[in-house]
Amino acid sequence: MLKKRLPLAHSTLTGYYVDVPSYRMLPDTWLPITPGLIYKDGAFAGAAPAAVLALSPSVVCELPAETPLDDLGKIDQRPLQKMYATHPRFGKPDYVPPVATDPT
Repeated sequence: MLKKRLPLAHSTLTGYYVDVPSYRMLPDTWLPITPGLIYKDGAFAGAAPAAVLALSPSVVCELPAETPLDDLGKIDQRPLQKMYATHPRFGKPDYVPPVATDPT
């Protein structure tokens, strides 16, 4: 498994998520910690998603070992799209993976 820090997104159907095909959020890794909005393991109940997302929150995730990375350690768009060619989201040419950074 690969560990990367990834930005969070939100939908009314699924709540907070990371826009990659497969991942596992690691506990206690949400940033930035912000009173009343974000704590180490998520967003506070009742916190407006727009207010949380305005802070560009991120979380450390485990990604499958086969996740393609470029020379800079970021998720490589083209190979990922090929891996998920038949997926309605991740196989589309306009899908751009979020910027992954080292978890430290």
